[in-house]
Amino acid sequence: MRMRLVLPLLMLSGISIALAEPLATQADEVLIVRNHHDQRFWKEGSPAKKLKQPVYPKDLALAGVSGCVAIGFYIEPDGSTSNYRVLLSHIGDSRSGKIGKKDKRAIISMFGNATVKSLEGIKFEPGTENPDKQRGFSYTYVSFSTEQLPLQGTCEIPDLEVFLGNKISSAASK
Repeated sequence: MRMRLVLPLLMLSGISIALAEPLATQADEVLIVRNHHDQRFWKEGSPAKKLKQPVYPKDLALAGVSGCVAIGFYIEPDGSTSNYRVLLSHIGDSRSGKIGKKDKRAIISMFGNATVKSLEGIKFEPGTENPDKQRGFSYTYVSFSTEQLPLQGTCEIPDLEVFLGNKISSAASK
């Protein structure tokens, strides 16, 4: 049986990623690719078209700012990706001291944009349970750190379908 979930369509306004609340109310039925091991609906394409390591934003690296982001995205019927969204983020320490709320938004945006650039050009192929190439939704997470492994796994989402269901439920109850 195929797992389906109705998600808000993530419309973006002038920037490459959305940072906070849902920006639209239009719904779109998609297949949820739960994590990188779930290749039933969509799987990464040939090695030449796989995710590249994102480039650490230079200003953040120099300031010693660490963090991680989980970026959600749609997988279109042709295997391309679109409509990127920060699903989860965590900002670690900085050599320059405490990071304010406004700065955190800018940092998340910088880490998110670096991750989105690494997704550009990646192609997915339909999995065995998606011969009709139905649109999907998946995510990737990336840790940025000047130290070794301090945030490894902090932005990992073990089950994307459950995570999104909880986000939609909490948004509906507000």
